[in-house]
Amino acid sequence: MTLKVTLPDSLYKKAMEVAEREQISVERVVYSALAEQMNALERLEERAARSSEDRFRTALAKIPDVEPHRGLASSS
Repeated sequence: MTLKVTLPDSLYKKAMEVAEREQISVERVVYSALAEQMNALERLEERAARSSEDRFRTALAKIPDVEPHRGLASSS
């Protein structure tokens, strides 16, 4: 199957850079990125199907209701 898509110049430029660095075609870069994204979405959907609001609320109830601790990463 052939699919013609229009990419923003900035995205095409990034794909070209990856293709040159990896010594593969731009089409292969786009195909790989799309396949990876589709797999990630499928895994997310599978996880969502196994979850429930009750399990979420049970886990949420285990979190203490306190102010966050200000650690070393704090900017103040």
